[in-house]
Amino acid sequence: MSNEYSIEQIIKSPHAAVLCLAATEKGQFLASGGSDGVFLWNTKTGKQLKRPGGGGFRGDTTAMTWIHSEDNADEVLIYGTLRGYIICWKQIKNTNDFEELYCLHIGSATEITALDFDPPSRRLALSTRNGTIQVHKVDTQMKLHGHVSVIIQNCDPRAIYFLPNGESRNMIVFGCCSGKIYLLRGNDGTMIETYDAGGIIGHATVNTAKDVFGIDDPSEGIALYRVVDGAKVKTLPVKTTKTPRPRQVAFTQDSKIVVSGSDHGIIYVFERRDGSVSKLTTEGTAWVQTVTTASVNGISTIIAASSRDVGTDSSRIYIWKNKSQHLSDTDMVKDDELTWSSYKNWVIIGLLITLFLLNSTDFEELYCLHIGSTTEITALDFDPPSRRLVLSTRNGTIQVHKVDTQMKLHGHISVIIQNCDPRAIYFLPNGESRNMIVFGCRSGKIYLLRGNDGTMIETYDAGGIIGHATVNTAKDVFGLDDPSEGIALYHVVDRAKVKTLPVKTTKTPRPRQVAFTQDSKIAVSGSDHGIIYVFERRDGSVSKLTTEGTAWVQTVTTASVNGISTIIAASSRDVGTDSSRIYIWKNKSQHLSDTDMVKDDELTWSSYKNWAAIVRYFTVFTGLHLGVN
Repeated sequence: MSNEYSIEQIIKSPHAAVLCLAATEKGQFLASGGSDGVFLWNTKTGKQLKRPGGGGFRGDTTAMTWIHSEDNADEVLIYGTLRGYIICWKQIKNTNDFEELYCLHIGSATEITALDFDPPSRRLALSTRNGTIQVHKVDTQMKLHGHVSVIIQNCDPRAIYFLPNGESRNMIVFGCCSGKIYLLRGNDGTMIETYDAGGIIGHATVNTAKDVFGIDDPSEGIALYRVVDGAKVKTLPVKTTKTPRPRQVAFTQDSKIVVSGSDHGIIYVFERRDGSVSKLTTEGTAWVQTVTTASVNGISTIIAASSRDVGTDSSRIYIWKNKSQHLSDTDMVKDDELTWSSYKNWVIIGLLITLFLLNSTDFEELYCLHIGSTTEITALDFDPPSRRLVLSTRNGTIQVHKVDTQMKLHGHISVIIQNCDPRAIYFLPNGESRNMIVFGCRSGKIYLLRGNDGTMIETYDAGGIIGHATVNTAKDVFGLDDPSEGIALYHVVDRAKVKTLPVKTTKTPRPRQVAFTQDSKIAVSGSDHGIIYVFERRDGSVSKLTTEGTAWVQTVTTASVNGISTIIAASSRDVGTDSSRIYIWKNKSQHLSDTDMVKDDELTWSSYKNWAAIVRYFTVFTGLHLGVN
């Protein structure tokens, strides 16, 4: 099961009580905050790192977040304290040591309760106990520049997050004692909407890409809601044995798993969809209501800590890792079986729409529809919250269909973009409208369409042919294949180009497929010479996966197979043989060792000469979305 975890480390911390935890994006560093300030830890060894200073006059550490930029690999920690101070620590280049850059008082002696950082806009949001909400712009030297400051009366904010809604970057604030959820406009802090959760909110966690947020209801458990309309989905029950107090909650494994602390020494680990639960035990029955999650070398990791002073001279920090990702291959799907039974979903394949219902490993065809054009279908994407399917054709037709519970399609929108030749299309999580982003191949343009009627909102010129594209709105990044150069990375929010990851060309440039994996930390590209390029997105370092020769392997996708990052590539030009090859690599650090990638058995379908049909079929099977090119 995906929620099977084993204890990896138990760290003896100098804190009497740990109030907050935060891990870096790659999971190598952990910060713990509470009494006596902040302590830093190496998650792999459990060893304490040197810290620039203690708590002192600043008070207990109450909130923290790690921040980073695409062009700087050094980690930066910003944390807030009980007495209203903001402190910034920065990693010293090429070391595991940190230095303090500044300590600022934000103009209030009130506790800082929450922090969030938005990398694309380089904005930091903070909240204080008295309801103050501030937004600061963070420059390249990590200095803060005040941007917005408002007060929400009678709020007592417990969590704050940015939402990916364009340049405004609206914010969602969760009030503790008020039990209300506030939506604020990002550019000026104006209140847009208020929702009543019906009770105390102890904590909250948000994943806009999956259209879900979870709030801690101290009396009941984790209440799950949709982001798009604020509708409550379900409550995952967490037992209480003492007077109810706020518990921290977190998502992991791309929000498939929801984690909560407790008042009795148990960490609750839920499968979000079916509500099944595993319980992780600590050393006793004390408060362990401080939790966070991380991806350490790609392995889902849960971290929890003692959250009440129990009269000892130290607290404990517990680190669990997902067993199915690094201990055994017995729980993994065999590569040559194609049995992704956890996906009770549907797939769409080929140049005509052919729809199947997945039931174990058997399929039945429900229907085959002609969409009114003999032109090739070039891309597909499905949006689960709105149950909409979008498709594009070679002549620039964009169609949106609503999918009913019987999997039948109901035409919703049909528009044509002239001279587009779309190569990829994706929904954007912008509320009920669900706008779409379309990538034109020969036009070299990026089109933003309104989701409810297909109206063109904006057009951007990428400056050259777009061979393919991949998008992760939660990380505010999309990657374009520039056939002459490599993978061009952009921000979603403002379409600003970040960098190009170079891919060698040895023949006439042709489109290559690109994909993200490991929560978009890794970018993958095919090539024209038998090499799959695997880039670290932040620092641009590259690993090269080899195939059997120097042929075209420009067809790629990625998957998470039982939580293990998997790269899949295939022969993408007819080389005159009776079969093509599909190659599957898995991340070795997730189940074998800490070095790069391992190549699994090859798969050959000698009965199929049309590589495109097979790869499209396989891509949908293994992809995390229904975008097929």
